[in-house]
Amino acid sequence: MARGRLGILLSIVALACAGAPVGAADLPPGDAVRALGNPGFEAPASDPAAPPGWGSLGSAYGTARVVQRGGRSVLELAPSAKGSTGSTSFMVYQVLDAAHFRGKKVTFGANVASTGAGINLVLWSPEGATNDFDPNVQQAAFAERRKVATVPADASTLTLGVQVLGPAGGKAWVDDVFVALEGEAPAPAAATPVAPIVGSTGSAQVRVRAGSVVREIPPDFFGMHVEWVDDANGLVKPGTGSVRSDVLALLRPLGVPLVRYPGGIHADYFDWKKAVGAESRRGEIRNPFDGKDEPVRFGLPEYLGLLKALGADGCITVNYGTGTAEDAAGFAKWFVEQGAPQRCFEVGNEIYLSGPNASGPNGKAIFKPGARYAKDWPAFAAAIRGASPGARVGAIAHLDTGAFPLADAGNRDWTVKMLDALDAKVDFFALHNGYAPVILDDAVNLRKPGDRDEMYRAMFAGAEQTRDNLVAMAQEVKRRSPTNDGAPFAITEFGTLIGLSAKPDRHAAYVDHTRTQASAVYVASLLDVYLGDPRVEATMYTNPIHRWYGNLILNDPSGLVTSPTWHLYRLYHDRFERRLVETDVSSPGFSTGTLGIVKGRSDARTLLARAATSRDGRRLTAMLVNRAVSGALDTEIALEGFAPTKVECRILAAPALHAINGPAVSKSVLPDSKIEPASFPCRTAKQQVVSLPAGSILSLVAEGSSE
Repeated sequence: MARGRLGILLSIVALACAGAPVGAADLPPGDAVRALGNPGFEAPASDPAAPPGWGSLGSAYGTARVVQRGGRSVLELAPSAKGSTGSTSFMVYQVLDAAHFRGKKVTFGANVASTGAGINLVLWSPEGATNDFDPNVQQAAFAERRKVATVPADASTLTLGVQVLGPAGGKAWVDDVFVALEGEAPAPAAATPVAPIVGSTGSAQVRVRAGSVVREIPPDFFGMHVEWVDDANGLVKPGTGSVRSDVLALLRPLGVPLVRYPGGIHADYFDWKKAVGAESRRGEIRNPFDGKDEPVRFGLPEYLGLLKALGADGCITVNYGTGTAEDAAGFAKWFVEQGAPQRCFEVGNEIYLSGPNASGPNGKAIFKPGARYAKDWPAFAAAIRGASPGARVGAIAHLDTGAFPLADAGNRDWTVKMLDALDAKVDFFALHNGYAPVILDDAVNLRKPGDRDEMYRAMFAGAEQTRDNLVAMAQEVKRRSPTNDGAPFAITEFGTLIGLSAKPDRHAAYVDHTRTQASAVYVASLLDVYLGDPRVEATMYTNPIHRWYGNLILNDPSGLVTSPTWHLYRLYHDRFERRLVETDVSSPGFSTGTLGIVKGRSDARTLLARAATSRDGRRLTAMLVNRAVSGALDTEIALEGFAPTKVECRILAAPALHAINGPAVSKSVLPDSKIEPASFPCRTAKQQVVSLPAGSILSLVAEGSSE
């Protein structure tokens, strides 16, 4: 390897010493400019190989194309099979206004990274030239190169050239090219830091079969979960029941179809009768987390107002832990009396995690054995349906298939016994199997890059564990409750749960990491699993807004902040159609050791992809998720059975997987990163290759017609 690198260096140095770009004397005059056009390669281009504003020479010796690296557009330069060396090399260039620069000192340069090829920056005129060359051809991270030169006073023409030098197989990347008179500010300000380039993680292939419909995505698929406590975690104005207009303005674009209420654990302590009528006449309900009685400001009227404002339906979790079937009937009847009957109910929240001697909110105060739940469920269902005809009522269920059990030691067989005793037919099973990595032992320090990467791999692989859990649950239902074989699943809670710690600094890091780009990649991984399982008819994300945890919207004192996961949901709403079609993915894999609740495994795929078409067949959409923690993934996308007339792509990427939007409460993340979808170069073609940055999500929309 050392000998090969020496050969690269020797071939590059030969041209670097020559000082002039190949063919510079033959450059076409072009339009002379004082400031470079498209220096960051962000201008839209119909052909990524021809970035606007730039010319090229020596196409027999190399290629150029605009790609995405670290969430930004950069120019990738690569020698051809012949190599790009000596007097035969490839370059891109711009012609400058010589009169503006004659006789003056000029600063020029660029951000450069490389693997096996070098970049020579040249400021050239026939009367004299200056170049900047770095023999280091294995520079993983972008680094700024700059040089000061005096332009000849008699310069007849002036050109800035960027040459790639090296043998076939090498690559180099260039961004933010600049040239300016000394004393000016030449370097353009990047919106976000550019992530290091550490080479390709391999290649992947995605084949979309537009004519093979898998299923219609259910209308309730992209739902949300809210709680009544703490001013609904920021949904309502503090101390009032008034839903905040600024929050609604951010939730409406997501097209939320279904909203769960009154909570998770809180539901099994909730008395709906204290949550209706004028707020001044309402009672108080105890918050099981802090033991304090709290007035119900976000009660049933406010919840119904939220549903109407969003155009959403409700999914009600009735109190099984401390309530009765009669209470559940009254809860359902209230909505009927308001002229807004709800169609989705589940009986209880996570009774299966409680135990006869368990402490805490999910403890003995709400415990009832699984067999008793199976006997009680029909009475609850009948009471709800009697009060609200047409209501669909679900039963809760849970299987511990992770690295450690979540259920209390005295209650590990709750679901098995419940299913064995369940003769009644349920409308759906409510599952909470989408939380990871759930670290309880302080096994990682998220301020350390290596520990972060270990956690990300485990978290991403947690989605595969969720997939396996769905399969296991379906098998248990079939074996133990044949009446309910084939019953659909509703994921009434899911989201990122990094872990819990008694150490304040560790816990703060866990909180921050629920809002990272990595968290968005994990949620995208879960949605990929749920979309691909025809048994899943609804999902409800936790939480749409919160001061701390896993939110789409950060309720910060300085103002509302949208997380990368909010942008993920916006992409699905705006840019993903409803008819899921067959998508074949060939991808490299990655492995993870056991961490938190996630078991070690070696079969996790780096790339995930789903595609959907419009009902009229004129729009094809795809969502690709690169779960590599470092390095880009060169991905071939092939569209079968669809003739595109226009293809447009956007990418959700970040300067790093631990980047977040808005402020942080720990030093484990990269705050204020301004992460949002950006335009991404795609070709209008049935087949193309894109380079997906590490930890990125690509949304592709093609217009055309089915074949």
